[in-house]
Amino acid sequence: MKIQNIFFIFLLLIFVSGCTGGSRGGSDFGTGITQSNAGVDFDISKLPPKISLGSQFDLEVTVVNKGSYSLTPGDVLLTMSNTNQFDFNPESNSLQTVHGNNGFTNTRMLMKALDKDVEGDSNAFYFSNLNYISSTVRGEDITVPISINSCYYYNTIATLDICVAKDITSDICSSNEMKSVVNQAAPVQVSGFEQETSLVSGNTNINSNIIIFISSYGNDKFESYITDDSTGQITTSTLVNDRLDCTNTDKPRYSAIRLKSIQVGSESVIGGSEIYTYCEVSAEPNIIQLDETGAASVSCAIPLTKTYSSTRGDYSERMIITLDYLVSDSITKSLTIIGN
Repeated sequence: MKIQNIFFIFLLLIFVSGCTGGSRGGSDFGTGITQSNAGVDFDISKLPPKISLGSQFDLEVTVVNKGSYSLTPGDVLLTMSNTNQFDFNPESNSLQTVHGNNGFTNTRMLMKALDKDVEGDSNAFYFSNLNYISSTVRGEDITVPISINSCYYYNTIATLDICVAKDITSDICSSNEMKSVVNQAAPVQVSGFEQETSLVSGNTNINSNIIIFISSYGNDKFESYITDDSTGQITTSTLVNDRLDCTNTDKPRYSAIRLKSIQVGSESVIGGSEIYTYCEVSAEPNIIQLDETGAASVSCAIPLTKTYSSTRGDYSERMIITLDYLVSDSITKSLTIIGN
């Protein structure tokens, strides 16, 4: 009997582990890490310390997704910056797709991190058969930098509980206070949220004045631009298609992020041109410029619900704020060229 019990427990453990583990099959698997400013990390690896003049070498750049947003194919762009010193012929493979004559984008999806101990997917980019082509001094070794520019697209998702009340005297919740915000891991966060009012209008409409505080982290450069998809009204389905692209060079870029959407409970998503209707943006329809410290604040007067009733009364509701942006940086390492 004891052996049967042990065997049963063993089978149960296998079943439970099978349900909780395995492949992460979608970008919305789990909530990811919260309250962390982690994004995507880049590192130059497998670079030889020295090479002889005229000899070829390989360079590998490792990319690790440590944040809470899953990257789709094409979301990461790597380019070599000093191509006047190095010659190479970029080649596509199962991990990378050639972009232009000096870079690559990711071919496969890079899933987000699930928690602080489980990093997201990684990807290796290969710059193969590099050759130093700049001038040297005969008989002398020289040290030259080799630099890779990085860019990736990312989202910030922040949640909070907002008060839906007919006025600020509600006993159920407060509509005149700072709210606690939970951010999924990303290099830009909603660092604060203030609800100033909540007021009924026309019996069933509740409107609220709010201030969204935004902070960015690290030395990265954050950029955005006005997309064609963001100029109209955004629905839940079209919101997915409204994305920024590192390879886009046609649109003027701002040192800014986008306030992509706001949603209260099951109410319709506020996005696209509606952001400009309800919020004080830097540029229409949803561009929010960051100051020299990488911060910004956005004031909005938004509808919380159009179906308020005295029967239900006042209540707290979940609000979801989505920001998106491009993150750019460069990584550099030194390489010694042995003089002949």
